[in-house]
Amino acid sequence: MKMTLSLIVIFSTLLGIAQIEDNRELKKIYTEYERDHSARRIDFVMLDKRDSIRQLRVLDILNNSIKSSTSNDYANAATIFSHGHDSISEVKTVELMTKSIALDPTRDKSLLAIGIDRQLIRLNKPQIYGTQSYISMYDDDTFGQMVMYEVDSTQISDSQRIEYNVRTLAEQREHLKSMPQRPLFDLMTDGKSIPEIV
Repeated sequence: MKMTLSLIVIFSTLLGIAQIEDNRELKKIYTEYERDHSARRIDFVMLDKRDSIRQLRVLDILNNSIKSSTSNDYANAATIFSHGHDSISEVKTVELMTKSIALDPTRDKSLLAIGIDRQLIRLNKPQIYGTQSYISMYDDDTFGQMVMYEVDSTQISDSQRIEYNVRTLAEQREHLKSMPQRPLFDLMTDGKSIPEIV
């Protein structure tokens, strides 16, 4: 009996020591994604095509991975889906970040908050974290200004926003006031590039 108990303790300890490594291909795809999205000049048509190919490969890796995926794997995969242009991308971002955070509760949760807000907006519902904004084009009072999409401030407190590493609603409103007050198109026709404007 003592021998069996000792073997169980030793085996459990060895399992705890054996760390699962991050998927190298997912890390490479993530690195390429970050490089493409931070380039000085971006061909958005080509970027969308590369992102679509990356998303398909990420799904294939996650669906066929022999080993368990790590928190980093899920977070890298969520990032790949985070700039998608459809509801599937938003659902995958939230699903993958939820898995990532379940494996590592100390992970930055901002991408999860962003994904949830994007999902809600696509469903024509108010966002809850206040991460999403747009350039106002139809309201005379705010024309050309960055404006937050509608927020249901009763669902999430500012302390929860801070926990998810996003701005409080007051901070977000102040941040948006500091953004350029002319439509981006007007500034670009003045000959300025996006990095010069931002």
